[in-house]
Amino acid sequence: MPLPIIEQITADVAATIAELCEAEEYDIDLTVVRSRRSDFSDVTPAEGVVALVNLVIRYAAAAGQVQPQTAVYVAEMYVEDSSDSAVLDTRINARMADVIKKLLEDAQRATLASDTRITGVSKFFDSDGFSGADIEFEIDFRTLVNDPYTKIG
Repeated sequence: MPLPIIEQITADVAATIAELCEAEEYDIDLTVVRSRRSDFSDVTPAEGVVALVNLVIRYAAAAGQVQPQTAVYVAEMYVEDSSDSAVLDTRINARMADVIKKLLEDAQRATLASDTRITGVSKFFDSDGFSGADIEFEIDFRTLVNDPYTKIG
């Protein structure tokens, strides 16, 4: 059975972020995880882990058979505290910039969407040894009004 368009978009986002790796001359290899639990207890903060969550899907007024939608996401990126000389805030900023740059390389998500835009970034600093940033972004897409499996170009 095919996946609904929103799930295809989410899979594309996860694959795009996972492409960030040292082999591609980025700062670190990233691993994208999607929680199987509502309390996120199955996501363990670790260096290079990015937890991807689709928070909400907003529906705009339908135009005929076309249903415009906006998917709101957060990518929570973890950076481990380090005893080396690199400033933590600098490491977070570099990784955040890498993720944002990679996300915006294909704003149409391989023709599944019409736009991807960053809407905010919130840094967090944790006393348990992990800090990082929540990168918030939205993706606009359209499906048939009565069929979330069929995209409209």
